[in-house]
Formats: sequence, structure tokens, C-alpha cells
Amino acid sequence: MNQVWQKTCPYGKRQTSAKRYFLLILIHLRNPYAFLRVYLPVRKFASRACLLLIAIMSPGIVYAAGLGRLTVNSALGQPLSAEIDLVAVKKEEKSSLTARLASENTFRQANVDYSLLLSTFKTSIETHPDGRLYVRIISSRPIAEPLLNMLVELNWSSGRLLREYTVLLPLQE
Repeated sequence: MNQVWQKTCPYGKRQTSAKRYFLLILIHLRNPYAFLRVYLPVRKFASRACLLLIAIMSPGIVYAAGLGRLTVNSALGQPLSAEIDLVAVKKEEKSSLTARLASENTFRQANVDYSLLLSTFKTSIETHPDGRLYVRIISSRPIAEPLLNMLVELNWSSGRLLREYTVLLPLQE
């Protein structure tokens, strides 16, 4: 790089880094190809540094707990029984997981209509026989509305997740 710099430097001597980059820009304006010969090693280093940063930060992103698909196990005119799969839950997070329907204020902030019927719903985190975790949502009273909008809040020691679900209750057979 020093040889290339000495060839391209208009003053024939090394400059400080701030002056160097200013001169590189001037050189680029005069001859774009000369600029690339000096700039490429810096660009390689920057791209490698970005890749390293992404690799370091990605484990925290990949393993965040999440709310999956909602399955309704009841029909219109029956008490609600629904399950939401929990995905990507670490073993350390299992003990601190809590799920609930969001507060009325959170519904308002998310611009979702809050039904007073939602205040009668109970949520709990349970385990399927095969070991998978899920959120169980039940109601004590029969549901007369065919369409419900719910905001489910999942909290754990290192995070919080809020997700909206629209529940369409099938007709009773």
C-alpha cells in the first residue's frame, strides 16, 4: 500500500490519515482507477469487520422466544379453548416465561379494539406430551362473537413479545 500511495500522492510524501483520505478523494476525482488501488484494502477490512460483528450479535437474535400458530379447539357458543405454540424457547427461559392477554391500555396503544369479554379469559403455559411448550387460553363463559381480536403478551427474563391474533370461531356442528 505504501508503494501505491507514494505513486499516487501528489506531494510525494506520507500524510496524516485525515489528509490522506482528503487527498484520496481528490485523486478519485482526477483518476477513479488510482483511487480504487488504494481504497480496496480498506474496503476488505471493513467488510470483514462487519461480518464479524454480525456473527457475534446473531446468537442473541436467533434464540429469542416467539409465539407461533394459534389453534382453536372450540366452536361458537362454547367456552373458548385455544392453544398458541411457543417457538425457540431456551431451557434457561422456561422457568421465567409468563403469558397473558395484554392490558386495555396496550390494546389502545396498538389501535386494536378491546372487548370486555377478553377480561374473562385465562392464560397459562403448558407442555404437550412430546415436550413442546404452548400457551393455553380458556374462557369460563360461552363465546357469542364469531370474530375476536386478541393481543397476547409473552414475557421472559431477557425479553418481551406482543403479538396480535384474530380468532375466527367455527359454527357448532
